[in-house]
Amino acid sequence: MLETCRVEVFPSDEEDAPVIVWIPGAACGPRSLEPLTDRIAAEHHVITPAGFAGVKERNERDVIERTVEDLLNYIIPMRPRPALIGHSLGGMIAMAVATQIRTGPIVSIDGPPYLGALIEAQGLDLEEAATTRADAIRDRFTGLGRALRVMFRDPASAEYVISEAMQSNPETVARAMGEAWRLDQRRSLDDLSAPLLVLTPDWEELGERPRDIMRGIYAAQIDERGEHVMVPDARHFLMWDDPERCAAEITRFLDASR
Repeated sequence: MLETCRVEVFPSDEEDAPVIVWIPGAACGPRSLEPLTDRIAAEHHVITPAGFAGVKERNERDVIERTVEDLLNYIIPMRPRPALIGHSLGGMIAMAVATQIRTGPIVSIDGPPYLGALIEAQGLDLEEAATTRADAIRDRFTGLGRALRVMFRDPASAEYVISEAMQSNPETVARAMGEAWRLDQRRSLDDLSAPLLVLTPDWEELGERPRDIMRGIYAAQIDERGEHVMVPDARHFLMWDDPERCAAEITRFLDASR
């Protein structure tokens, strides 16, 4: 048992199936990853941080730091080392683990090395904006479902994932997002030894200028560090909006990285 996280293992029917460690995004649990875990042939280990999706909160340490420590303790004894795949905050955590130990391939689904660049691109003060946004999550947690809903194309998919996310601890989610906005891994990724794939949505409803800004941010952060693939007609939960494309890109990348 890990110190703070919950582990759920989904065995594969195939002999010698590869192992993938999955990390959901903020407030989310295994449901958010089902379109991929149902399609990608592997033994799946889903690690849900404490305070997310009904997992009991156990302490008030930094969410990212303690989750990375749990993952390090879980992965270090594994041979061969597994691939790590995370969504949003989970992708950022996967990269943080891979900068400390040698792992299998890393896939980050709409989780950049430096999320704060999205705030800076708007000309806002990072510290002030990160604190304001974290406070809003803490103080108006019931509105989280509304915020998540616009990140899906399909309302039914959104409700399925949101019903699990709303079981999260508001303080933990707020603290995690405050940390995520401030986490800058651009320099540490220069020494990343594992292959890296970052999948991002080409979110058409945002308009051309915001999309150009997002494309530029990801290109600047991923260029020469890994591979960046944009998924058309998708939003933040792109694995729900186009599961076949996302699963195919991940499978291609993992096969090429063996």
